[in-house]
Amino acid sequence: MSALVIGLDASTTGSKAVAFDLEGLAVAEGRALHELHCPQPDAWEQEPEALWGSALAALTQLSHALGARRHEVRALALAHQRETYVLSDAHGVPLAPARSWMDSRARRAVARAERELGARYLLELTGKAPCTTPALYKLREQLDDAPELRRQSPRLLDVHAWLCWKLLGRPVSTTASADPLGLLEVQTGRWSPRLVEWARLDERALPPLVTPGQHLGGLTPAVAASTGLPVDLPLFGGAGDGQAAALGAGVQSLERWYVNLGSALVGGGVSRRCERSLAFRTLIGAEPGTWLLESDLRSGMLAERWLLQLCGQDSAPARRALGEEAARLPPGADGVLFLPYLAGVMNPHWDDDASGCFLGLRSHHGPAHLYRAVVEGLALEQRLALDALAEATGQRASELVLVGGGADHDLLRRVMIDLSGRRVCRATTREVSALGAALLAAVGCGLYGSHALAQAAMCHTREVEPPSDAVETHAAQLEVYRGVYRQLQALGHSLQRLRDVPLTPPSTPGG
Repeated sequence: MSALVIGLDASTTGSKAVAFDLEGLAVAEGRALHELHCPQPDAWEQEPEALWGSALAALTQLSHALGARRHEVRALALAHQRETYVLSDAHGVPLAPARSWMDSRARRAVARAERELGARYLLELTGKAPCTTPALYKLREQLDDAPELRRQSPRLLDVHAWLCWKLLGRPVSTTASADPLGLLEVQTGRWSPRLVEWARLDERALPPLVTPGQHLGGLTPAVAASTGLPVDLPLFGGAGDGQAAALGAGVQSLERWYVNLGSALVGGGVSRRCERSLAFRTLIGAEPGTWLLESDLRSGMLAERWLLQLCGQDSAPARRALGEEAARLPPGADGVLFLPYLAGVMNPHWDDDASGCFLGLRSHHGPAHLYRAVVEGLALEQRLALDALAEATGQRASELVLVGGGADHDLLRRVMIDLSGRRVCRATTREVSALGAALLAAVGCGLYGSHALAQAAMCHTREVEPPSDAVETHAAQLEVYRGVYRQLQALGHSLQRLRDVPLTPPSTPGG
């Protein structure tokens, strides 16, 4: 009998619900967008009900697309944007906008945590060096700045718990979903009492945790009626989108890395040991008993979007024309180098005050040179992350699996191939996070007896073009790039202090 499983990926800007067959083929999908707001510099927020609304709309579209095949659906699981969280009252009513993983207002809390808890202690306990990305620091700063919110005894919900409250009628998360919040002991998968207290929370305010793939219950009658999906469709524990993407890309060890060329440039390999290092961040894996050793550049394809908007060429035709012009330029962008730290840098430097910059600009350089430099900067940074992980673990990845929308970017893909020094292939599905969630559902409901069997059947890749004759040029470029951050570090911090100075309006004569 044929069977389908659904992966619902609630990402940063929208939700995608995809039904896969047992060979990993996407047979139908639904999509819906939700907004991301920036009310002030460094502040990124979303409306919790909008997150739920897009998820519900995506499931409804998928159900309609499936038509008579709805009865073949056996299970559903979630993948979702990480670190983003909702604070609600005891009845699930949001008390404030959701703070996004992109929000970086928590610099004061990061500095305080380093003083009071210690950076080494936090790395060993959580697997993550202190920075503004984990919710731990956002929570402390938010609740310190809004004592009236704290007095309401808020409940903490990651995106998994928030959606489960809507889908099931109760909040529940998984170790692989809640771990990026920075409040778990990464070795044991339990909430850390010390960190929960430090964040100004009560343990009773936390969602219960289960392992990914555990049966959580069935859809409520109201959700089933609204979407058209089967009543009591089983929901199984999911994972953060990064851990789900590794699963959906067929990654089982540190010998194969996935690289997600999305809004952020994220990559990682799977370890059976809970290793910690400043070279990466350690996350509880989607498969129980594993950990994802991950690199994360917060300004991935966002850097490309920023440049296109800056140059007034963010329409699809203008982007194509600029990309084609950049591809005709020589490797190395005619001496222009880009440091892609538009949102600071996580591994290996862990510097929220780091800045992006162009180096080597001359009067003959134009938008195409800048565009090529941005693309090469992303690939250079990814190569440094690969080398740092290999040095820290003693294991060198021999293969990369490119996923995400950026994998369709011809120039970025070619430069990544030339710079990586590894065999490069692409996942055959665009929605690897949704596939990873669907794989958890398939194992959870017994359609496959293990994650390895499910990956062998459902995860597929294809090779891409071989390296070009630009490899030597990029190798020389890499040697220059390796030292750029250290040479500019002090300057970046000085510039951050200038940005932190409140602006005062100029005085006027007689004023």
